[in-house]
Amino acid sequence: MSRIFAVCLIAFFALTAAASANTNPYDGTWKSNDGVFAAKIKNEKITIKIKMDGVSALYWAGSFKGRGNTVVSKADLSQLNDAIFGSEKKYKRFTYKYDRLWFNFTIMGVTRPVALTRR
Repeated sequence: MSRIFAVCLIAFFALTAAASANTNPYDGTWKSNDGVFAAKIKNEKITIKIKMDGVSALYWAGSFKGRGNTVVSKADLSQLNDAIFGSEKKYKRFTYKYDRLWFNFTIMGVTRPVALTRR
C-alpha cells in the first residue's frame, strides 16, 4: 500500500513540474497606468492594443517565447499588415524589471518607453 502511495506521489510531482515548466510566467493581461496600452500574453503570443476614446486598435502582435528578463518578439506580419496603428518593426524587445513589462513605442519618429503592469 505504501509503495503505491509513493509511486502516485512521485507521479503527481513529476506531472506538476512538467506543467509548470510549460507555463509562461508572463501569461496574462497587462496594462499601462494611463490605460492607453493593453496587452495579452498567452500560448507564447502577445498582442498589444492602443485604446483611446473608446476605440481599440492593434499595435503589436507577435511571438512571446522565453522566461528570462528580456524577450525578443517576432512580429506576426499577417496581423500587423492591415493594422492602422500596427508597428512596422519586425522585432520588438520586451524587458521585465521593477514588476513591469517594458517596451519602446515609436510613432512618427518619436520613441518613448511604455511600462505595463499585470492586471
